[in-house]
Amino acid sequence: MAAIDGRPFRVIGINGTTPGPLIRLREGQDVRLHVHNALDTSSSIHWRGLLVSPQYDGVPGVSFPGIDAGATFLYEFPIRPAGT
Repeated sequence: MAAIDGRPFRVIGINGTTPGPLIRLREGQDVRLHVHNALDTSSSIHWRGLLVSPQYDGVPGVSFPGIDAGATFLYEFPIRPAGT
C-alpha cells in the first residue's frame, strides 16, 4: 500500500519496490532478464527509452503475448537507444 495526499491505494512493485529498481546498461550490451509475474493476471514490462522488438514490449495480448500469471519470461535483446 502507498498513499498520495493521505489516500491509500494498492501499488505493484518490482523486487518489492515502487517504482521498480533502476537497471543501468550500456549501448551494445545484451540484456538477459528473467521476469516472474506474481500477479493474478497477465502482465508485461514497457521498456521506456529503448528500441525493443514488439514481441518484448507492449500491451499483453496486442503486440506482446504477455507473461501469464505465475509464469516466468526471459527478456533477451540488445541495448539500442531510442534517441530523442
